[in-house]
Amino acid sequence: MQTNTKILLSYTVIMIIGSYSFYVVRNYNFENRKYYMKKRQEEKKRLYKMTQHNENWMRDLPLFLKLKPLTHLFIPGSHQSFSDLLNKKLPIATDVPKFLRFVDSPWARKTIERWGRCQELHVTDQLRFGIRYFDVRVAFLPGECEQSLDIFLLHGLYGRPIKEVLDEIYTFISDHPEEILILDINHFYNFNDELHRKFLVQLEHLFNGKFIPAPPSLSLNQVTVDFAQQHGFQLLLFYQQKLAEQFSFTWPSSYIASPWANTNNIQHLWQYTENILTCRDQILPKGGFFVTQCILTPTWWNIVRHFKKSLRTVMATKTTEQAVSWLKKNSILLMPFLNIVIVDFVELFDFCTTVIQLNFHFEFLIYNVTLLFNKLFTMDPMFICSVLILLVFMVIGCIQIYKLFLKENRHIRRVNLNELAAQRNNNQQQQRQAARPLIGGVRRRNVAMEGDASGSDSGGEESEIKLPGKVGKKRLAKLRAKEERKQAREAEEEERALKRQIEEERAEKRRKREEEEEEKERQKELEEKRRLEEEKRKEQEEYEKLKQGFTVEEQGCDVDINEDTANLLKEFVEYIQKAKVVSMEELAGQFQMRSIDVIDRLKSLLADGMLTGVIDDRGKFIFVTEDEMKAIVTFVKQRGRVSVDDLVDYSNKLINMDPQDVTLQCNFSDVQALNRFYGYL
Repeated sequence: MQTNTKILLSYTVIMIIGSYSFYVVRNYNFENRKYYMKKRQEEKKRLYKMTQHNENWMRDLPLFLKLKPLTHLFIPGSHQSFSDLLNKKLPIATDVPKFLRFVDSPWARKTIERWGRCQELHVTDQLRFGIRYFDVRVAFLPGECEQSLDIFLLHGLYGRPIKEVLDEIYTFISDHPEEILILDINHFYNFNDELHRKFLVQLEHLFNGKFIPAPPSLSLNQVTVDFAQQHGFQLLLFYQQKLAEQFSFTWPSSYIASPWANTNNIQHLWQYTENILTCRDQILPKGGFFVTQCILTPTWWNIVRHFKKSLRTVMATKTTEQAVSWLKKNSILLMPFLNIVIVDFVELFDFCTTVIQLNFHFEFLIYNVTLLFNKLFTMDPMFICSVLILLVFMVIGCIQIYKLFLKENRHIRRVNLNELAAQRNNNQQQQRQAARPLIGGVRRRNVAMEGDASGSDSGGEESEIKLPGKVGKKRLAKLRAKEERKQAREAEEEERALKRQIEEERAEKRRKREEEEEEKERQKELEEKRRLEEEKRKEQEEYEKLKQGFTVEEQGCDVDINEDTANLLKEFVEYIQKAKVVSMEELAGQFQMRSIDVIDRLKSLLADGMLTGVIDDRGKFIFVTEDEMKAIVTFVKQRGRVSVDDLVDYSNKLINMDPQDVTLQCNFSDVQALNRFYGYL
C-alpha cells in the first residue's frame, strides 16, 4: 500500500510539471519559426532559380560546385545529338547494314528516318535547355566530300554538314563565355588518316584557344568549371582515334566510358545501369568521364511490328519518363557514381532540370543542418528549459512504468512456473499408474484409479513446496527459487538424455552405412583384381602360342631368319602400299593380329623408315611416298603461311590415292629391325 502511494504521488508531480511545460511550449511566440520558414523558402527559390532558365546554369553554380572536377558534376547530355534533321533525299548512310543499302527506296528512307531520329531540338535549342554533352557521329559522302571537306552527320540517313552545327556551337559559346561543352566524336565512316588530320586542323582553326588541354598537360582534378572560366576554355573534345594523340587539344578515349545496354527491355536497362554504375572505378581505373545511357535500342522485330510508328512513340517517351523518375527516386544513392546522363528527346519531362538539380542535393543537406543549429542557439531560454524539463520527466515516468511492469511480470512468471511443476508431477503419476498392471473387475480398477488420482493431487501439492511451519516471505521466495532450479535441472537432464539417445542412433546408422560402403569397395577391388588376373592369363596364353612359332638360339644375339618370315613382312608392307588407305581392323583381320599390335607394328616400320605415311584420327593408315612428302614440304616452304584448307586441296591434288605397284625399299637383312617387328607377333 505504501509503494502504490509513492507511485501515485510521483505520477501526480510529473503530470503537473508536464502540463506547465506544455503550456509554455504551446504559448511560445512562433514569430521566430515563421521567420526561419520564410528564410528557408527564399533560399530554395535562390537555388532553384537557375534551373528555371538552364541556358546559363554553369555560370550560376555556387563556388563550391565550380571548384569540383567536371567528372564529379551531374551533366545532362543527348544521345545522337544532331539527328534532328535527317535528309531523305540522300542515300542510306554507311552505318546501316549492307543488305538494307541494297534495297534503297523512298519508303525505306522514310522508315529509317522515323526510327533513326533521336532528337527533335536543334543544337541551339538543346544548349538553351541545358545540354552540355553531345554524342557525335560523322562520315564523308563517297564521291562528294573529297574536294569540299564537307563532313556530314549521320544516323541511318545522312544529316546536316557538321560545319553548320559547329558554327551554331561557336555562336552560343561566344554569347555565353562561362559555359563549358563536351563534344564526344566517337564514330567515323569513310575516313582515312589524311581526312582525320584535315578535320582536326579545321576544328582547331574554328575554335582557336577554346579547347581545354588534354592530359598530360592537365590532370583530371584540375579540370573544373572555375579553372575553365578563368582561362577562357569552353570546349572539351574527345576524338576517339589514335591519330588524335598528336594534337594537344584532343582527349583520348581512355578518359571516357560510355557503356551501352543494347536492350529493348526497360527492366533489363535499369538492372544493367545500376550494375554498371557500381563498376565505374573498375572501368576507369585512372578516373574520367562516365556516360550513363538511359536509352532503349529497337530490334528489327520492333521496327517491323510498329512499321508506321516511330522511335519516339514506341520507346523513347516512356524510357525518358522512367529515367527522370529513376533519377529522382535514387538521387542520394546515385550521387557517388553518376556523371553524364544522356537520353533521347531531351525536351521531355524536365530531364535537363532534373539532372542539374542533382548537383544541389548536398548543398540543401548542409543548409538544413545549419538552419537547425541556428534555431537552437536563437530560441528563448525559458522555452528551451521548459522543453528539457518536460523531456526529463517523461523519461522518468517511462522508467517507473517499466519497473512496475517488470515486477508484475516476474510475479506472474513465478506463479506460472509453480502451476507447470504441479501439472508435470500429476502427469508423471498418471503415467506410472497406467504402466502398473491391474488385476480384478471393473469396480476394483476404478477404485484404484480414483485412489491414485487423489494421491497424485495431494502429492503434487506436497511436492510443490514443503513448508516447515510458519515462514516469512524471503524464506518462501528462496524455497520457490530452489524448487524452480530443481525442476529446471531435471528438465535439462531429460533433454540431455534425449539428445544423447538421438546422437547414439545417428552414430549407429552412420557406422552401418560406412561398413556397407567399405564392403562394396572391397567387392569392387576383388572383382577388379580377378579381371586383371584373367587378362594377364589370356595374354600369357597368347604369348605362349605365338612363341611356339619362332625359334631362338641360346645366346640370343644371332637369329637365323628364314625365308618365310621375311616374305611375311614383305607381304605386310606391300599390302599397305597397294591398298594406299587401309584401316587397322582390315590389317588385323588380314594378318590375324590385334588392332593395338597392328598400330605398334606400323609405328615401328615408320620409325625404321620401311614405310612412309600417316595414321589419321579415324583409325586408318594412309601410305604416302617419299617423293610426295618432299613435294608437300616444298609447297609449304614456298608459300610460307598456308591455311589448312589450301594444304588439304594441294595434298589431294598431289598425292595419288590410286593403288599402284611400288617397289619395296626395305633392307630385310637388318636383324634388329626384324626382331622388333616379330616381337609384336
